[in-house]
Amino acid sequence: MEETTLELGGIWRWSIEDPDGTVLAQGEIENLVVNAGLNYALGAALGGAAQLATWYIGLVDAPSWSAFVAGDTMASHAGWTENVNYGEAARGTWTPGAASGQSITNPTAVTFTCNTNGTQIKGFFLASNSTKSGTTGTLWSEGAFSGGTQTLNSGQLLKCTYTANAASS
Repeated sequence: MEETTLELGGIWRWSIEDPDGTVLAQGEIENLVVNAGLNYALGAALGGAAQLATWYIGLVDAPSWSAFVAGDTMASHAGWTENVNYGEAARGTWTPGAASGQSITNPTAVTFTCNTNGTQIKGFFLASNSTKSGTTGTLWSEGAFSGGTQTLNSGQLLKCTYTANAASS
């Protein structure tokens, strides 16, 4: 009998806009679902672990970034730090619609309002804690811009959606 593998992944879709709505840059990022996220998925779906009801998007600081690794957690991620140079009081709430076609996404983009000129962002992460610079909770995924660092100035908006996908092979 051949074993079937469950694959979990995701796509970040993002744009950088001026306050007047002019799109300055946009793209997509494939992500890494970290071991903590995979263990959470198995525990909540099959193991009787409690479901985490709300997830939050955070920003990865570019100058401190060196790598994402599968063993990253919110308490320990040596290859990156969080960037908190945005005006919102907490990480952006990821509010997904219903799952369909082995996919779930937030139909309305999470928006970060940059509050510092020259802010350098490397990518995004999804976690179960809303606290800026918080180190508790579950880390689900992380992803880096494929084209390099994105630089924002005060007042510019970084918008993103995250789509989680599942497949069997």
